[in-house]
Amino acid sequence: MDYPIQDFDEMKAVLREHFANTREMFWKMRTGSREKDWTLHETLAHLVAIAAAFNTSIEAALNGEPVAQIDGVSERSDLRQWNDSQIEMRSQKPPADLLDELEAELDKAKSTITNITTEQSEATTLLKVYNRPARVVDMVGWQLSHPGVIHEAQVTRPLNASPIWQRLSRDHIQRLLNYYTRQFSYAYWHQYGGKEPRVMNFIVEGDSGGEWHLIASPDGGDVQRGASSDADFHIIYKDPHTYFSVYTFHIRMQDALKNGDVRVRGNMDELFSLLSLYTPTPPKVAK
Repeated sequence: MDYPIQDFDEMKAVLREHFANTREMFWKMRTGSREKDWTLHETLAHLVAIAAAFNTSIEAALNGEPVAQIDGVSERSDLRQWNDSQIEMRSQKPPADLLDELEAELDKAKSTITNITTEQSEATTLLKVYNRPARVVDMVGWQLSHPGVIHEAQVTRPLNASPIWQRLSRDHIQRLLNYYTRQFSYAYWHQYGGKEPRVMNFIVEGDSGGEWHLIASPDGGDVQRGASSDADFHIIYKDPHTYFSVYTFHIRMQDALKNGDVRVRGNMDELFSLLSLYTPTPPKVAK
């Protein structure tokens, strides 16, 4: 099938360059200001763990298995404990070995998407950290959006460097927007949402931007390319950097709104209440 496999090579090259001269002291530094924030070493261990889990899920989908079996994950709320155990285990290895393992997992995903048919790419399975079954082609894309967006402002903080996505090609960034937006949609906790579907337009301006609409509904929802004429909310981002930054805490959403880098149409309180249900671990409302 036609898939931009060069994205994997570019992501590996950028990651390798970023980590090439990381001194030992930086690996021990935390990626945030809180005591519970992961160290840079632990974050890399997490990236490897998730990449391996995605490849396991891709294999399950291709084998016709409706649910991907990941040891330690039987429901969505298990993710935090699973993360902790994976990080504890994998961070016993030196960073250089973990980086090799991450590249190997990316190569595995690249090989998979290179050697399957379009029909196979549409096969689905449920990875229980998400709210609904996902396609092979989506999970392959998440192999790039997870290291390329979700944690890439995080892994650059100890080094005081710019986010990884700023070092990628324009076309890659545009595709990364789609990978990430689709992954974002699967993080919705429909158990705590309303009984009626709500539609949000995500509009990213700039040369590498794009438009999507997310549907939050009791069955988990959906995400589609293009803006919806029936959307309840519109959230408009100045550019891809702003879009990625506000959801990875590289830029505070409050500051982006104040500066006009993010604009909202619709009830803002309702919108951000809905957005708070898009999270990898149980939202605060669940506690």
